[in-house]
Amino acid sequence: MPLAEKTGAQIVVVTVESLNGQDIESYARGLFNQWGIGDAQKNNGLLLLIAYGDRQSRIEVGYGLEGALNDAKTGRIQDDYLIGNFQAGDYDEGVVGTYLKLAEEVYKEYALDSNAIANKNVYYYPVDESGATRNRITFGEILMGFIIVILVLMDIVLNRGRLTRFILYAAMRSGSKGGRGGGGFSGGGGRSGGGGSSRSW
Repeated sequence: MPLAEKTGAQIVVVTVESLNGQDIESYARGLFNQWGIGDAQKNNGLLLLIAYGDRQSRIEVGYGLEGALNDAKTGRIQDDYLIGNFQAGDYDEGVVGTYLKLAEEVYKEYALDSNAIANKNVYYYPVDESGATRNRITFGEILMGFIIVILVLMDIVLNRGRLTRFILYAAMRSGSKGGRGGGGFSGGGGRSGGGGSSRSW
């Protein structure tokens, strides 16, 4: 069962190219409250905001999780998992590693087993209408896979892989989004407690 269904907690990853001159603290707080991340009563949401063009990041914490993730701890998480990887150009590892560490801390706060976090929702087995697992790959599926590989390679060469990263993050169970104020994410009405930490690289 997803974390949000068990506890109301939500972890959202947002990537933007630019903050458009706004400080990252105000941007993150406004986005957090606009989307209502976390449960309305528990205020247990988390937002990881990354502004690639401005080379800044922030973890914004709902009031209900400030005991588990205080300012110092969120700063250490960024230092240990995000900043070093970003400085080395490994954006995927930085984002995913930070997300998984935040998820681990939230799972521990609610005394849930965190061992399955990394494996949650990784594998998907298509089934036919009878419920049997398909074991035959059609030509159309092979062609589609080839097209996807070409598009990913073009994105990496022409756009530094930003579109590919956006798609991967959007597929996360937590409700990852790219850009500010887009539709599709359904928050629980949570509010930011103003806690968290910001970093630059």
